[in-house]
Amino acid sequence: MIPPAQEVRPAAGAASVRRRWDGMVALIVGVFALVIGVNGTMLWFTLRHPPQLVSASYYEDARGFSREMDAGRASLATGWHVQPGPPDAAQPGRVVMSVVDASGRPVTGLVGRLRAYRPSDAALDQELPLRETSGAPGRYEARFRDPRAGHWTLFVSLERGGAHLQQEIAWSAP
Repeated sequence: MIPPAQEVRPAAGAASVRRRWDGMVALIVGVFALVIGVNGTMLWFTLRHPPQLVSASYYEDARGFSREMDAGRASLATGWHVQPGPPDAAQPGRVVMSVVDASGRPVTGLVGRLRAYRPSDAALDQELPLRETSGAPGRYEARFRDPRAGHWTLFVSLERGGAHLQQEIAWSAP
């Protein structure tokens, strides 16, 4: 008589090795899926919100660098300094600043412009007239056409007679 067939079972250690191997494969696949997901998300954000920090005319801008340096030195020679006022939440489109000379006295009678640059969106860039506030010597203001909350870079250009001031200011709109 032939003995009945016996079921052959793997050793207990082999099952443990198999489970560890399955866990390692799942971990490796999970890490790769995470990396691909993060890279895909960053690519999606980059393509949907391209940076606006590059000049379309970089070559011409670089050629005018020496003129900019000369203007900066002439600006320092005036001794004038622009001090921006705090942003006003009640009037978010209003930029107020004081102009003082080297001794801290207000500078009056200046004519100027304010170029507002929005690093995140070039479509919001604006050039605004800067006017002296009546009754407040040395105090100047400009009003945005389309004020948006966030970070702006303000390029102030003021002059009186032959003296010319240029200053760059970081400003945050409420």
